[in-house]
Amino acid sequence: MYCCFFDVDGVMLDFDRGFTSTMKEYFKLDIDDDYVPESFWFSDMLTKEQVVEGWDYFIKSNEFERLKPIVDPEHFNAKFGAYPVHFITNIPPDCLERRVKNLQNAGFKFKSAHCGGFINYEGKT
Repeated sequence: MYCCFFDVDGVMLDFDRGFTSTMKEYFKLDIDDDYVPESFWFSDMLTKEQVVEGWDYFIKSNEFERLKPIVDPEHFNAKFGAYPVHFITNIPPDCLERRVKNLQNAGFKFKSAHCGGFINYEGKT
Protein backbone atom coordinates (compact mmCIF):
# COMPACT_ATOMS: atom_id res chain seq x y z
CA MET A 1 0.00 0.00 0.00
CA TYR A 2 1.18 3.48 -0.79
CA CYS A 3 1.57 6.14 1.90
CA CYS A 4 1.94 9.87 1.46
CA PHE A 5 4.24 12.08 3.51
CA PHE A 6 4.01 15.88 3.46
CA ASP A 7 5.86 18.69 5.16
CA VAL A 8 3.54 21.00 7.10
CA ASP A 9 5.06 24.38 7.87
CA GLY A 10 5.43 26.48 4.75
CA VAL A 11 3.94 23.74 2.54
CA MET A 12 0.51 22.84 3.92
CA LEU A 13 0.16 25.70 6.41
CA ASP A 14 1.30 29.30 5.94
CA PHE A 15 3.97 29.34 8.63
CA ASP A 16 5.78 32.37 7.20
CA ARG A 17 2.74 34.65 7.28
CA GLY A 18 1.76 33.51 10.78
CA PHE A 19 5.26 33.93 12.19
CA THR A 20 5.82 37.27 10.47
CA SER A 21 2.49 38.70 11.64
CA THR A 22 3.26 37.60 15.20
CA MET A 23 6.71 39.19 15.07
CA LYS A 24 5.14 42.37 13.66
CA GLU A 25 2.62 42.49 16.51
CA TYR A 26 5.06 41.52 19.27
CA PHE A 27 7.79 44.00 18.31
CA LYS A 28 5.42 46.69 16.94
CA LEU A 29 7.24 46.58 13.60
CA ASP A 30 6.23 49.06 10.93
CA ILE A 31 6.04 46.57 8.06
CA ASP A 32 3.41 45.75 5.44
CA ASP A 33 1.20 42.71 5.94
CA ASP A 34 2.85 41.03 2.94
CA TYR A 35 6.41 41.75 4.17
CA VAL A 36 8.89 38.93 3.58
CA PRO A 37 12.02 39.04 5.77
CA GLU A 38 15.42 38.57 4.17
CA SER A 39 15.87 35.51 6.40
CA PHE A 40 14.09 33.61 9.16
CA TRP A 41 16.24 35.59 11.57
CA PHE A 42 14.81 38.95 10.42
CA SER A 43 18.45 40.03 10.22
CA ASP A 44 17.41 43.16 8.34
CA MET A 45 15.67 44.56 11.44
CA LEU A 46 16.06 42.43 14.59
CA THR A 47 18.88 40.89 16.57
CA LYS A 48 19.09 37.12 16.86
CA GLU A 49 18.20 37.42 20.54
CA GLN A 50 15.03 39.34 19.65
CA VAL A 51 14.03 36.67 17.12
CA VAL A 52 14.52 33.94 19.74
CA GLU A 53 12.36 35.97 22.13
CA GLY A 54 9.74 36.40 19.38
CA TRP A 55 9.87 32.67 18.55
CA ASP A 56 9.23 31.80 22.20
CA TYR A 57 6.25 34.15 22.16
CA PHE A 58 4.99 32.72 18.84
CA ILE A 59 4.99 29.06 19.90
CA LYS A 60 2.91 29.98 22.95
CA SER A 61 0.52 32.24 21.01
CA ASN A 62 -2.88 31.42 19.58
CA GLU A 63 -1.54 32.29 16.12
CA PHE A 64 0.72 29.22 16.28
CA GLU A 65 -2.27 26.88 16.12
CA ARG A 66 -4.31 29.02 13.72
CA LEU A 67 -2.03 29.02 10.68
CA LYS A 68 -3.99 29.29 7.45
CA PRO A 69 -3.75 26.55 4.84
CA ILE A 70 -1.70 27.19 1.72
CA VAL A 71 -3.26 24.17 0.02
CA ASP A 72 -7.06 23.90 -0.10
CA PRO A 73 -7.86 21.11 2.41
CA GLU A 74 -10.91 19.91 0.48
CA HIS A 75 -8.90 19.59 -2.74
CA PHE A 76 -6.00 17.94 -0.88
CA ASN A 77 -8.30 15.40 0.80
CA ALA A 78 -9.95 14.57 -2.52
CA LYS A 79 -6.57 13.94 -4.19
CA PHE A 80 -4.85 12.00 -1.41
CA GLY A 81 -7.74 10.60 0.65
CA ALA A 82 -7.32 7.11 -0.79
CA TYR A 83 -3.90 6.79 0.87
CA PRO A 84 -2.72 7.08 4.45
CA VAL A 85 -1.40 10.64 4.82
CA HIS A 86 1.36 11.42 7.31
CA PHE A 87 2.51 14.94 8.10
CA ILE A 88 6.04 15.91 9.12
CA THR A 89 6.78 19.16 10.92
CA ASN A 90 9.97 20.69 12.26
CA ILE A 91 8.62 22.24 15.45
CA PRO A 92 9.45 21.55 19.09
CA PRO A 93 7.98 18.16 20.07
CA ASP A 94 5.94 19.69 22.89
CA CYS A 95 4.07 21.75 20.25
CA LEU A 96 3.03 18.79 18.09
CA GLU A 97 -0.42 18.38 19.64
CA ARG A 98 -1.22 22.00 18.83
CA ARG A 99 -0.02 21.58 15.23
CA VAL A 100 -2.25 18.50 14.88
CA LYS A 101 -5.17 20.57 16.16
CA ASN A 102 -4.32 23.29 13.62
CA LEU A 103 -4.32 20.76 10.75
CA GLN A 104 -7.60 19.21 11.90
CA ASN A 105 -9.29 22.59 12.35
CA ALA A 106 -8.14 23.61 8.87
CA GLY A 107 -9.91 20.52 7.51
CA PHE A 108 -7.03 18.21 6.57
CA LYS A 109 -7.63 14.45 6.84
CA PHE A 110 -4.57 12.46 7.88
CA LYS A 111 -3.43 9.36 9.71
CA SER A 112 -0.59 10.84 11.75
CA ALA A 113 1.73 13.78 12.33
CA HIS A 114 5.33 13.62 13.49
CA CYS A 115 8.14 15.94 14.46
CA GLY A 116 10.91 15.68 11.92
CA GLY A 117 13.69 16.48 14.35
CA PHE A 118 13.48 20.02 15.65
CA ILE A 119 16.94 21.44 15.07
CA ASN A 120 18.29 24.66 16.51
CA TYR A 121 19.76 25.89 13.24
CA GLU A 122 22.69 28.25 13.78
CA GLY A 123 22.76 29.48 10.18
CA LYS A 124 24.27 32.72 8.98
CA THR A 125 22.84 35.84 10.55
